[in-house]
Amino acid sequence: MNEKILIVDDEPDILETLYNVLSEEDYEVTKALGGKKAVELFKSNSFDLVITDLKMPETDGIEVMKQIRAIDDRVEIIVLTGFASLETAVKALRDYNAYDYLNKPLGNIDEIVIAAQRALERRSLLQKNKELVQALKKANYDLENRVKMRTEELTIANKELREAREISELALRAKNDFLSCMGHEFFTPLNHIIGFCHLLDELGGLDETQDEYLKIILNSSQNIASLVQDILHFSSAYSGKMTKINSRVNVKTILDKSLAVIHEKALEKGISISVETGNIPETISADEYKLRQILYNLLSNAVKFTPKGGTLHLKSEPVDKDSMLKISIEDNGIGIKEEDIDRIFNPFEQADKYLTRRHGGAGLGLYLAKKMVELHGGRLWVESEGKGKGAMFSFVIPAE
Repeated sequence: MNEKILIVDDEPDILETLYNVLSEEDYEVTKALGGKKAVELFKSNSFDLVITDLKMPETDGIEVMKQIRAIDDRVEIIVLTGFASLETAVKALRDYNAYDYLNKPLGNIDEIVIAAQRALERRSLLQKNKELVQALKKANYDLENRVKMRTEELTIANKELREAREISELALRAKNDFLSCMGHEFFTPLNHIIGFCHLLDELGGLDETQDEYLKIILNSSQNIASLVQDILHFSSAYSGKMTKINSRVNVKTILDKSLAVIHEKALEKGISISVETGNIPETISADEYKLRQILYNLLSNAVKFTPKGGTLHLKSEPVDKDSMLKISIEDNGIGIKEEDIDRIFNPFEQADKYLTRRHGGAGLGLYLAKKMVELHGGRLWVESEGKGKGAMFSFVIPAE
């Protein structure tokens, strides 16, 4: 069944635009011209997501959220706000558990689609987690009763074994869903913290010490958000639910953007970066987000494990009669022992536990990069002559 979305605004043109965009995504969309109409519709219909403007005559967005929360405390809410009502948007996040807020006018209409997808994913995960917990409790209760009633029967032993295995599998699925759900739950407060940091930075007025503390909070929050994102990716990859959304991706642009992300850290360590681009295709069909994540994981690893004053070389070229695109990242860093070559692609693994403590990280980067490359029908591997002799990570994906 298609998810139901209620959009609320006092401007007919904005309502119509949002209605058309979200309807194209196969959502069942209902329009409400103003807050009063929205509350009336909500009382007689059930919705999975409400997208509401804040500043409206008569019944404003805050009142809309207050009334719908009294009816259904599980519905997801996204608020639309102009800069002047930013403080009201923060109140909506804090007091009415709104999932997100977007500034009007929208710079990119895809922002509302992405925000809606994420909000509905969170709602679905919470519901699935609740159902799984209930199912697990019921399964445990049934098992206890059967064991008690049929202890002396030989046949119950085999049945008990089968049920225990089923419960174990259910528990594993519940654990994966729990990890995913908790990851999304962590994102909400983290986004609040990061958002407030940016807001404080924009407002200014901080002295040098306060500004330094603010940067520490922002950097720590972003690191935690990155770790949570890795855990979410791991959960979907480990359960076989990782998917990709292909589009035409400009290869040179994505390489430049990926290098830009790690440029500052490389500069801090005095690492020299060189780039060699062969006769590569201008665009390929790939999941842009996952391709950027692959490159970021490999490039950041290279910077992390290359000493100060080291070198990093990025090379891209067509192979296999131009049917595949090959990208290689070579450094003169710490290298990898032969016995660790295969192990480093396992989850939560690094070649040396001492390096994990020294450089940080959960040991998921290479595992996720490998899974994302394989999701594209490609292959990721590493070559190294040994400890202290650098390493070269390479992957190939279809160049269609």
